[in-house]
Amino acid sequence: MIVENDLTFFELKEEDLKKVTEIKSLSLFDQKRQKSQKTIHRIARCKNLEQLTLYTNGIYQWPSEFFDLKHIQYIYLYGLYKDAAFFRSIGALQSLKTLRLSNCNLPPNDWGTLTDLKNLEYLYLNKCAIRNMPTSFNQLKKLKVLDIRQNTALKKIPAPIYELDQLQELYADSKLIRKLNEEERQLLSKLAYYYRHSATEKKYVRRFQGAFPKFKLSDAHRFLALNLLANDEELVKQLQTRDLLLDLTTIPRFDIIRIGAIDYLGSLYGPDLMDDIKSPTSELTICGKIHTNKNDLRKRLKEVNINYKTALGSDTTHIVIGQSSKLDLGVLKSNTNIKFLTEKMLNDYLDSIAPQYLVADEELSSNLKQLLLANDPVSIELALQLMKEGGMPKSIINELFVSWGGQPLGKLKDRLAKLLRQISSTALGDYVKKKVVLYYIGHPYYRSESSLYTLLRKLEVYEELDTIKIGEMLYKITSKGTKYLLTKMPSEQKIAFLKSLCEGTTLNLSHKELTSLPKELGELTFLTKLNLKGNRLRSYPKQLAQLVNLKELDISNNIVDKGKRLPGLLPHCKIIQ
Repeated sequence: MIVENDLTFFELKEEDLKKVTEIKSLSLFDQKRQKSQKTIHRIARCKNLEQLTLYTNGIYQWPSEFFDLKHIQYIYLYGLYKDAAFFRSIGALQSLKTLRLSNCNLPPNDWGTLTDLKNLEYLYLNKCAIRNMPTSFNQLKKLKVLDIRQNTALKKIPAPIYELDQLQELYADSKLIRKLNEEERQLLSKLAYYYRHSATEKKYVRRFQGAFPKFKLSDAHRFLALNLLANDEELVKQLQTRDLLLDLTTIPRFDIIRIGAIDYLGSLYGPDLMDDIKSPTSELTICGKIHTNKNDLRKRLKEVNINYKTALGSDTTHIVIGQSSKLDLGVLKSNTNIKFLTEKMLNDYLDSIAPQYLVADEELSSNLKQLLLANDPVSIELALQLMKEGGMPKSIINELFVSWGGQPLGKLKDRLAKLLRQISSTALGDYVKKKVVLYYIGHPYYRSESSLYTLLRKLEVYEELDTIKIGEMLYKITSKGTKYLLTKMPSEQKIAFLKSLCEGTTLNLSHKELTSLPKELGELTFLTKLNLKGNRLRSYPKQLAQLVNLKELDISNNIVDKGKRLPGLLPHCKIIQ
């Protein structure tokens, strides 16, 4: 396969143009307007072309020879603008299987011969200003994958899509998927996968689509992997087989799919998964890289009399599959008695039967939390050393997460991330790979109240994290997080938090980016001065009237209608506007 860039392709001399017939793949970006028309004529001479990626800026006329490219199977065009001539002729490319159009304004009512592409299997129409689809769209009988995201004028799923019997994957904007879920599930029930807009899908689906052909796996593998990313347990249950899941455990660069497949393999055995692991006839094998130190793990396994090996053998009864494991899948598929574990499953089991001293002692765990939150590398290093010797209690996960989030990029942050991945879910383990910085010590203005609020809201999807507890820790460290805590705390905690902010009978909530006030504020009847300056308040709760001792209220630099309601609520209070 030969790949040419736009510079060398454009500058080929006339005597060298004979060579273009050998080209099978072209990716041409950053096309200059004056070059584009000449370039498309040269592309038309690539008689053996199979794949084309093209920025179409400046192409105003498509040569008829272009539509005689009999071998072309993949086309990605960017920036095609209402080119009716192109769509009138595209139906001639009968070998075309994948068509990607991005930022290409399709003709509003006439898609020409596009619907004559009888062998088209993958169609991506992103940002194509689609309002509806022609009724002839249902003629694409072999279409498997359809992507119509980022077409804001599309108010509902067009009717012809319901008639595509071979359609297996659908990507649409969240409002359209939501409408299908609420009103019409008939289409969704026919699909092997539909895009749910989850965090893991947004991060991985596009990469997975690009990498999937290299894995040389079947469509069944693809659908199962996508539903593992979407965390759709119902569809995974329908699509999974032991062999399919095993194949997914070897996928490189997609740890979240690999671990998801192992998790599901382990769940197939139910509560009996670990029952016989301590039997003299049982043997545990760990293949590939894991986050736990293997020497430390070997000692723990020896202490509880679990036989352990690093190579798959005929006596293997339980297996932990790590990263980069070179497994003989044929052996695993033929031996249906082998049980599959994740690293987390194994560590949880060891903690349950032989907890290390830090895991068993709550007071020591409390000291460990203090070391992790000390914001001192020496204290954190000491905590890591203690955990290496005495185990890692699950109760420290919030403190460990905050400690990880406060470290700059470097080896210490990587070590904390490695520990987090040992005790967290696959999704959270994937998140800590991002190397996010929650705050910088000594830089209190690194995050605003609103950005911290948004971050904590995103963390709510990870069930093992207590975001309110994390918010309280971050507030103690950075004095930020008031907005989140006053929104999400239970009522009693909220009252206690508000009281902790008071200095005598004065409460200062200025510049907290608040859009509303908690009703619990009315419980603080002892207040004589309340500062709400520099927020984004639009309304005031009736509970302000309960502040009978209030003498001064500062509401300057807000966006609420300040004049009408407040004097009636607080007739004896000085109001600064």
